[in-house]
Amino acid sequence: MVVFVIALAGFAVLHDRTGPHYRLSPRAAISAAQRDADVSRYLKRFHFTRAESIPLDRTLRRVTFFDGSRVVLDAAVAPDGTVPYRQEHRPGAAESGSPVANSPWMLALLTALFVLSTAVLPLARLRNLDLLVLTSFVAVVLLLNARLVVASVVVAAPALAYLVARCALVGLGLGRVSGTPEASTSLYDHLTRRWPAERCTRLLQLVTGATALAFLMITLTSTGETDVAAASLSGATNLIHGHVPYGHIAEGIVHGDTYPLLAYVFYVPGALWMPVVDGFSDLSGALPITAVAALLGAWGLQRLATQLTSSPTAPLRASLAWLSFPPVLLAASGGSNDLVLAALVAWLLALAGQASRSSLLLAGACWTKVVPLILVPVWLGRLRGRDLKVALVALVGVSGALIAWLLALGGADAVREMVDALSFQFQRASFHAPWRPFDLSWLQIILQAVLLALLALATVRAWSDRSLRTDLPRLAGLSGALLLGVQLTANYWTWAYLAWAFPCIVGALLLAEPRKSGALERDIDATTLFEGGSPTKQ
Repeated sequence: MVVFVIALAGFAVLHDRTGPHYRLSPRAAISAAQRDADVSRYLKRFHFTRAESIPLDRTLRRVTFFDGSRVVLDAAVAPDGTVPYRQEHRPGAAESGSPVANSPWMLALLTALFVLSTAVLPLARLRNLDLLVLTSFVAVVLLLNARLVVASVVVAAPALAYLVARCALVGLGLGRVSGTPEASTSLYDHLTRRWPAERCTRLLQLVTGATALAFLMITLTSTGETDVAAASLSGATNLIHGHVPYGHIAEGIVHGDTYPLLAYVFYVPGALWMPVVDGFSDLSGALPITAVAALLGAWGLQRLATQLTSSPTAPLRASLAWLSFPPVLLAASGGSNDLVLAALVAWLLALAGQASRSSLLLAGACWTKVVPLILVPVWLGRLRGRDLKVALVALVGVSGALIAWLLALGGADAVREMVDALSFQFQRASFHAPWRPFDLSWLQIILQAVLLALLALATVRAWSDRSLRTDLPRLAGLSGALLLGVQLTANYWTWAYLAWAFPCIVGALLLAEPRKSGALERDIDATTLFEGGSPTKQ
C-alpha cells in the first residue's frame, strides 16, 4: 500500500509536468496534414469522416483520419506543418505479417490446433476459461485487419486484465483459483485414449512437425514485414559498419532506434545477407531470424513442460501450442523482434533452476527490450548466497560489456542517445490502448501504481517465501503478471507483445501440475539456494 500511494502521487505529478507542449494545436496539425500533397491525394481516394490529433513524441503530433470507426491514415506532423511520415491503412490489407497467416481460414485452423493442444476435460475447468480468453485475441487480429482499432482495444484490454489477475493470483498463491489445479485430462489425451501410447505420440509428433513446417514456410515466404523488422535490420547494418544504431536508422522508419543494443545485434546475420540502408531495402533478412527464434522458443517450451507435468504428451503439446498460437506466427512472419524476446523468456523459465544461465538470459532479455527489467527484482529476490552473486555478476557483466561496446562505437554520446531513444516509449500516445480513445488517463495512472505495488509485493514474496523460490508455476505466474501488466498499462499495445508473455502463461496457467511444482529444486546449481551457499539435502 505504501508503494502504491507513493507511486500514484509520483505518476500524477509526472503526468502533469512532463506532457509535451507543441507549437501546433490539434486543429492546426489536422489542417497541416490535410494540406500535404501525398495525404491529400490519398484522402481523395479513400473517404474519411473525422480526424483526431494526439502526441507522437516530443515534437511530432499524430493525426489519424477515420471513416466512421475505421482508421484510414496516420500522419506525423512536424512543428513547421510538414508531414515527414505517414502510414496508409488500405481496405483489405492485413495490419502486419504474412497475408497467408492473416487469412481467416488460417486463423481458424491455427486456433483449432491451439485448442487441441491446450484444452482439458471436463470442460468446466478454469484452465479452459484461460484458454477462451487467449483465443479471444484472434478477434483482435481480425478487428485490426478491418481497421477497427478502438473496437480491438475493447476486446483486448479486458482480456489482458484477466490474464494479469490470473497470473498474479497463481504467482502470489492467493485465493481458491490459485490453489491446486483441478483434476483434468488434456483434450488430445482424451481423444486418443483408446490408442496405444506409442501411436498417440507418433501422431502428435506428425501434427507438430507439420505445423512447424507450415510455420517456417509461411514465415520465410512472407511479404508482410513490419517497420520493426526494418528498424532491426537497419540498426544491425549500422553495427556492421561500426556505427551505433541510435540516430542512424534508415530514413522513413519512425523511431526505429527505440530498442536496446541486443535487439539489433540479433539481426546482424540477416543484415549481412540483406542490409537495410533506406526505405526501399529488402526486409527479407529479418524472416530467418524470427524463424530460428520461433524454433528455439518451441524447444524451450518443450523443456519447460517436462518440469511442469508428468504427461508424456505435454512437451509436444507445448510446442504445438506455441507454433499454433496465431499472434506468434503473425509476429514471426512480420519479422518482429518480439519473437527473439519470446525465445529468451521461454528459456529463462526452462533454466530457472540454474542461476548463472537464467541470469544471462534475463540480461539478454533486458537488452533486447526494456520491459523485462521489471522481472529483475523478483528473479534476484529468490536467490541466496553464491547463486545471488553469480546472478549479479552475469547481469552486471553483460550490461558492462554492451555499454563498453557503445562507448567504443560512439563515445559517451552513444549512451546518452540510447537513453533518449528508449524514452520514446514513455512519450507517445496511440489509439491502440484504452487511455486516449476513452479519456481514461486517470485510470492508467492508477493501474501503473498498482503494477509497481505488485512488483514490490512479488519481490518481498520471492525473498521471504521459501516455497516460491523453487515453485516454477508460481514464478511463471509472477513473471507473466508483471510482463502483461506492463502491456496493459502502456501507451501502446499490439498482439505481437503476447508472444513474449506466452511462455509465462503456459507455465502458470496451461500446463502446471502440483506434483511437479517443486521441480526446480533438482536443477538448482549445487543445491545452494536455501542456506546462503551451503549445500542442503533435497
